[in-house]
Amino acid sequence: MKCKMLQRFEEKEEEIQGTIAIADLPKGGRILDVGSGRGWMAVSLAKSGYKVVTIEEHVEFQAGAKELARILGVDETIEFKVGSITGLSFDNESFDGVVSYLTLHHTADIESAVEKMIVLCKKGGKILLVELTKAGMEKVSKGHTNHIHKPVDPLPILKKKHMDFQVFTSELTNVYVCRKI
Repeated sequence: MKCKMLQRFEEKEEEIQGTIAIADLPKGGRILDVGSGRGWMAVSLAKSGYKVVTIEEHVEFQAGAKELARILGVDETIEFKVGSITGLSFDNESFDGVVSYLTLHHTADIESAVEKMIVLCKKGGKILLVELTKAGMEKVSKGHTNHIHKPVDPLPILKKKHMDFQVFTSELTNVYVCRKI
């Protein structure tokens, strides 16, 4: 019998791979996964040939992400870091892409987080933001009491930062694909 963590990942992997395809991240690039949680996006990126650095504040989530990466044989292509996006000490423009998968609604200072993502992304690189819609938030909130029950809209920040972006919407999520100019 499969472990619960692997089963949940496999249930979401096709959707996550579709999101990665929409983003058209630089092939084989170095990607920062912000708020990696249980590692679903990081593992999917690694399986797709990317070098991934994760940042996650919760040690217990990172432990689960490391275990998932080990089980799926991609742990050598993922570097796991504990911390927050605003506390990172990477050089400016050190990533080909930056991904935030269902993370911003957990972030106290969304504008600072998005600004840091922009700074860390190379010119011409991509920033992928995936956030829940109102319907998505309602669905997720039924099973998670730790969710802020208000959807996040990064559009005003992206417009202010003069980002070139597209928004793809579905019933449950909004996907923002940004290119750093």
